Amino acid sequence: MSARSRHRETENEETNIDISPLIDIVFILVIFFIVTTVFNKEVGVDVNKPPREASSKSLDRNSVMLGLTENGQVFYGGRNIGFDGIEAVIATVQDGGEPVPVMLICDQGCQARTITKTIDAATRAGAKSVSIATEK
Repeated sequence: MSARSRHRETENEETNIDISPLIDIVFILVIFFIVTTVFNKEVGVDVNKPPREASSKSLDRNSVMLGLTENGQVFYGGRNIGFDGIEAVIATVQDGGEPVPVMLICDQGCQARTITKTIDAATRAGAKSVSIATEK
């Protein structure tokens, strides 16, 4: 074979780019972001929190946030669960594992009786701690 005929054979061959390593990296990144995402359920009701007077400590990311309205309603995940649903929600979040902290997001006009009943129900359910959110 002459050099000229070898040159013609290489011109006719197509160049293919292997993208399978790129696809593997993309899937690994997607899995990483899914695993590291924190899923917090929002309270689902807007409340006016009282101003902060004492220092606050940071809570774990996997805490139960309950919203208390001035009408005495208890919200979790956008739905009214009432006082009877508090223990069930905390038990579901704990799922037989380590006790979780509970954060109460109370409306400014929320009655002390409502807060006390909520704290009692959370304590009975085995909450690690119960805190009340305030505004900065």
